[in-house]
Amino acid sequence: MNSNLEMIYTRCSCRAFDQRPVAREDLEAIVKAGQSAPSGMGRRQWHFSVLTAKDAILELGQLAYGKLDQYFYASPAVILVTYDKDSPFALQDTGCAMEAMMLACHALGLGSVWCNAVTRIPSLEGKLGVPAAYRATASLAVGYPKTELAKRPYPVDNVTFI
Repeated sequence: MNSNLEMIYTRCSCRAFDQRPVAREDLEAIVKAGQSAPSGMGRRQWHFSVLTAKDAILELGQLAYGKLDQYFYASPAVILVTYDKDSPFALQDTGCAMEAMMLACHALGLGSVWCNAVTRIPSLEGKLGVPAAYRATASLAVGYPKTELAKRPYPVDNVTFI
């Protein structure tokens, strides 16, 4: 089988991380994958904040949930994706960037999981490196899986060819 397709077919979400830090060069490669994703009209109006400081990760969890909580499955790194609030393509572009980053994590032997609650944050201006007029569209918890990830079965009845 094609190794690229194998990578796509075997990627799954990780919800339990060990506490080993993720190497900076791996985080840079993951973000580069996100930056390489397609975007509407090639605008690339996104910003990536890479959080590895425990207090910054807890702050983001507090902003998303209103309490200090370890929302990100105790991951040692979180990548916050924000987007120009006036962009008509923010959600689609973020989806492309997130998928590219999740595949990069898988290729590097890391686990990841998309965490959606950050979309509840009304404003991040002046916080966590987010540019003015940008809002949270997604976040990715990243780290080494605590246990082997369970492969999920694929549905066989949700496709129609015409």
